[in-house]
Amino acid sequence: MKKIILTITSALMFCSTTIQAQITLDFSNDTLAFSEVNFYCIDISENESKYVIINKSTNSFSLYNMDMSPFLTNIAIPFSDSIKYGFVVAYITKTLFDCDSTNIEYVYQSPYDGIESFRILRTDGTVLLEVDSARGPYCFGCWGGAMDGRPIKKTSAGTKLFLDILNPSGRGIQVYSLCGELPTEYVELSEVNSYVKLFPNPSGMTINFEVMPPNNAENFELVIHQNNGGELKKYSINTTNDKYTLDVSGFSNGIYLYSLVTRTRAYQNGKFIITK
Repeated sequence: MKKIILTITSALMFCSTTIQAQITLDFSNDTLAFSEVNFYCIDISENESKYVIINKSTNSFSLYNMDMSPFLTNIAIPFSDSIKYGFVVAYITKTLFDCDSTNIEYVYQSPYDGIESFRILRTDGTVLLEVDSARGPYCFGCWGGAMDGRPIKKTSAGTKLFLDILNPSGRGIQVYSLCGELPTEYVELSEVNSYVKLFPNPSGMTINFEVMPPNNAENFELVIHQNNGGELKKYSINTTNDKYTLDVSGFSNGIYLYSLVTRTRAYQNGKFIITK
């Protein structure tokens, strides 16, 4: 019997596939930064998103559509306290605060120490709410990560605004009911980097500063100046001393400023109050 040997030759077929990129650059700008909250994206309603660009030099902000065409530009903040001194624009929505979808409202506040006013404004300059010596509390991972604190929350009793109030007896709270609901995405009142802590505030005698610089590569200075910008005191920050005491007994009553700076940038700005 003849043996028939069948040899099967397998051919390897190489398949070359061209993958087309699905990532497209929509917008690029070399002067804006997320870290300084100069640019972000928000939902002003459940199905309408806008880009926000902050202009610190003019104390204003602008809203742009998702194709970067202008929506509302050069919205002026109608107060002299400036964004560049730490005030933030947040919670930009259509119906959260006054339920009139023809207007856009936003929160404007200083996140420092609660000595300034907390405001809710329309983009036309109308003040919907102003509370003296107040701020919206914000804490991410506070109490060992057991709780997150936010100034506006959706609750079983509706949407609530929580304010931290500075009053003569210390600190208190106020809770407001809001007529609208939070969009799916919104901008929080972001927690400010705490490189500088100070106490007591207000004070009439001395104020203690605790400084923890963000890095060891730069030379830092803590600068104290008046509200009009005049410099009063300057500390060179070093690694052997992180605590500084400022004698304010000779200062007049009022609001003063401090800055943690290097030669090229400011890392933190804040305010303290002198009262006697």
